[in-house]
Amino acid sequence: MSDAAPAGGPSPAAPGPEAVEAARQALDAAREAVGALLTVRAKALKEGARLRERAEVPGMAGLGEDAALQERRAEALEPRIEQLRDLARRAELAYEALRSDRTDGPDGPQPTAPADDAGNR
Repeated sequence: MSDAAPAGGPSPAAPGPEAVEAARQALDAAREAVGALLTVRAKALKEGARLRERAEVPGMAGLGEDAALQERRAEALEPRIEQLRDLARRAELAYEALRSDRTDGPDGPQPTAPADDAGNR
């Protein structure tokens, strides 16, 4: 079934401000989640590198296993990070679509600010 109105019928109503705000909040949450996981991964990699360096000291070879564990933890986060990046992209598309539907008026679409892509890296 299509969302489009039949020819000659009323056009679909523009989304309300609550829908646009909810979409913006979902986008912000998705970006924050991506950023948080990127931070966790970076810390695990940093700790792994620190432990690997310390493992080179005589008598500290056991730290090499701990370093490998940290590296595996960081690697295990990759699929989840990609899932959240995809979620953030979808949330951004939904938000932009709702905002566009809301701002399209008789004068056409209103100018929009560029999307902040910092959380998607």
